[in-house]
Amino acid sequence: MASAEALAWGPPGRKALRCETAALREPNWHGGILRLGARGFNLIELMVVVAVLGVLFSIAIPNRSPLPLELRSH
Repeated sequence: MASAEALAWGPPGRKALRCETAALREPNWHGGILRLGARGFNLIELMVVVAVLGVLFSIAIPNRSPLPLELRSH
């Protein structure tokens, strides 16, 4: 079941074909956690970004009134 290319070149062709298909199966490790490309974000990455932004905003914007306690209307 070898391809015509591999049969035409003999054993060296079969070896090259094996190496080529093995290289295609190897995982692509570069790109980091957020792989910004033409495809954009996937759903998990988008949820992580939204969660981190929510935590940062909750720290940056405290839940208190700008008025002192004695000036607030009850």
